[in-house]
Amino acid sequence: ILLEAIEKAKKTQWFTTKDKCLQYVGTVAYYAGAHVSKKESIYPHNAYKADKTYRGKKIPELEKLCKQGKLLPGMLVHVKVAYDMDPAYNPSTNAHHWFMYAGLKDGVPMWCDCLRGGRLQTTDEVNRNMINGRAKLPQYKPYGNIRRVTAIYDPFADQRQ
Repeated sequence: ILLEAIEKAKKTQWFTTKDKCLQYVGTVAYYAGAHVSKKESIYPHNAYKADKTYRGKKIPELEKLCKQGKLLPGMLVHVKVAYDMDPAYNPSTNAHHWFMYAGLKDGVPMWCDCLRGGRLQTTDEVNRNMINGRAKLPQYKPYGNIRRVTAIYDPFADQRQ
């Protein structure tokens, strides 16, 4: 279902418009069957409860959480350099990004976002995508210029119980 949802979301404006990772992953969740309206889905930080349990974790640490079953397919991950600052989404000057855990493929956690043509990516690939750009701004030096988890959102929490 997630793979079909990814393909549908890739045909939307959120995939083709720059800096719309939030709306894109929300749309993937919507097409995968999350119980939220299409209008609400594009703002997952408002539509779903933020779990800050893993706040501050580096992207490579997510791989272990996936293999332990602490992250489940369809969960949305928000990362940013100033990871301890709320709200979860803020102006484009902030070095942040949204992506979705798509599940294991041959034991390897795979992620989807609006980068790299929308293809599934490994944790290492996602991490490499996140080490440049706005993350290198001087204002983020106190954070080590590294994007980290701000919160994880589960659009399917009501369906997993």
